[in-house]
Formats: sequence, structure tokens, C-alpha cells
Amino acid sequence: MGKMSEDGELEALFEPYDPEVVGAARALRALVLDACPGATQIVQPGWKAVTYTRGGAMKGAICALGLHKSWVNLQFPQGTSLEDPGGLLEGTGKAMRHVKVHSADGMDEAALSALVLQADELVS
Repeated sequence: MGKMSEDGELEALFEPYDPEVVGAARALRALVLDACPGATQIVQPGWKAVTYTRGGAMKGAICALGLHKSWVNLQFPQGTSLEDPGGLLEGTGKAMRHVKVHSADGMDEAALSALVLQADELVS
């Protein structure tokens, strides 16, 4: 899949959301790609999500962005295995945890980057 169509898919996914949610999603996307150079981005319109993975397979998923009406979840499939000194992770699933991000301004970039880097190490 070429870069143009991937960006088009991303824009189509973002289109119905409020600017604040889109801003948070763009900031999180930049944070993930900065922390995980070479990660594969998979846009999943049906799930209103963007998954970042190693090798393009879902079993190599590092994290995902899940878009909601007024926030973006930064989701970690292996969230229960992550150290979370900032206490950002939420959720009660068997393994999945997430961080709710309401705006680009309000996110703790250092703590989120640390979680993404840990998640990347688990699948690399």
C-alpha cells in the first residue's frame, strides 16, 4: 500500500471527528512513529482505529489509536505487562490497557512515550 493511499485512509478516518480529537490523534500518531521508527501503520476504518505493529501482523501490535467522540484511546494489547509509574493506564481486560487522551495539549508526552517504547520492546 502506497503512502498516499495510507494518508488518504487516515484522513478519511479522522474526517468525522471534532478538531480537538483529530489533534490528539495526530499528536499520538507522531509520538508513536517517533518512538517506533519503522513501525507499520494499519488503518482500520471499521474499528475506528489505527494500529502500529512490527512486521505488519496483528500479533506484533505495539499499540493502537482508538477514536471516540471526545477522546482518543492509546491502546496497548499487552498493557498489563507494562510498568506504569505515572498511573496512566486504565482498563480491566485480561491483557489490554488504554490511556484516554482528550487533547494534544493535555497529554503527558514523556510518560506516553515510555509506555510505547516498553510495548515496542515486548514485540520486537
